[in-house]
Amino acid sequence: MKRFFLGAALGLFSTMVIGCGGGTEGDTDNDPPAGNPPQSETIAWAGTWDAALQYGVRCDHGFGNIKTANYTTQFTVALTGQNSALEAQTDVNYYMGGTGSNAKLDLSGTFPLKGSDNQKASTREDETDLSIKLTTVTDKNKASGTISGTFRSGFGANCSVENGTVTFTRN
Repeated sequence: MKRFFLGAALGLFSTMVIGCGGGTEGDTDNDPPAGNPPQSETIAWAGTWDAALQYGVRCDHGFGNIKTANYTTQFTVALTGQNSALEAQTDVNYYMGGTGSNAKLDLSGTFPLKGSDNQKASTREDETDLSIKLTTVTDKNKASGTISGTFRSGFGANCSVENGTVTFTRN
């Protein structure tokens, strides 16, 4: 009688273990865990992108003369290179460098933002320190984030970017 109960208990235990994912037909070790989608393909950031920007600037024109402005604009950005060493060009002599991954794109350098005097930022790296950080990657063709930093405008005003947002959409 003890053997019957012991055999029945082991049979019940084995059925419970197998029924809880322990070796059912069709299972492979390559299946993603429940609730986690499979990894998407790697994003290659190189290519041509439309960059839509909204930003404010606060510019010091000297002697306490602070002026502000808000802009909504769009640029074409050409990204070249591998994700580990990207170069971006937006306009003649405006370059940024950085890196990208499936989760983000980080660029820094010069960008043709306008100051409160409606003049483009300097193309000189010693006068311009701008950063684009795309941290919301929708898919391989769209990402959004922020633009921030400082620059000297065409007439020499020292400007800082306020509340800058940017969305990249692949052409």
